[in-house]
Amino acid sequence: PGRFERARLETWQQGAARQRELVDASVASFDLWQSESETLREALQGLEADRDEKKNVAEDARAKLPKEEAPSVELQGLRGKVKKAEEVVASKQKELDALRASLAKLEGEEAAERQAKPVVVVEATGELPPPPAV
Repeated sequence: PGRFERARLETWQQGAARQRELVDASVASFDLWQSESETLREALQGLEADRDEKKNVAEDARAKLPKEEAPSVELQGLRGKVKKAEEVVASKQKELDALRASLAKLEGEEAAERQAKPVVVVEATGELPPPPAV
């Protein structure tokens, strides 16, 4: 065989060897993943059993709770008082919002008024300063 044929054959052999290495690595990875998968499946079964047990305990505890009774007269009275207090708070909040709006309006008017009126400063000489240039 010629020089070029030997080089081609050597390249082919190197490529085939690399492919075998990749296959071996893939098989090893697959075995590892399969092993991990088995471990996870076993852990999942244990977790599911634990969940079912806790679910049963919770259901038993719920069943032992006293049945909810109709609200007592005292509780109904308290609910009425709370509702009235909430209504008072809501009306006071409306008043407060209205007062804040009025205050903001007055402050805006006052600021506009201050800008409209020039401030005259009388120096110690007692003379008025010259009027500002327009």
